[in-house]
Amino acid sequence: MDDLLRQELAHLSNVPLLLEARIPCVKLTVEEILGLEAGTVLRTCRAAGESVDVSVSGQPISQGELIVIDNMLAARLSDFGEKNYG
Repeated sequence: MDDLLRQELAHLSNVPLLLEARIPCVKLTVEEILGLEAGTVLRTCRAAGESVDVSVSGQPISQGELIVIDNMLAARLSDFGEKNYG
């Protein structure tokens, strides 16, 4: 992001937004969803190195790559803001 755009958006810097990385292939029953607790680990058919769609407040903004950091699955953003995702 260039400096001019950063300056124009500076007044919004404290607005909280929901950042989501969508990892498909997780199918749960209603019973399983109701049984989820903080820290629950869900298996997915995606592996580290595969792509994931990233959105902010439901709007696609980027694609990412699944990576492992400290034994946790994370998403490394790529192509951020360069394309129209969705």
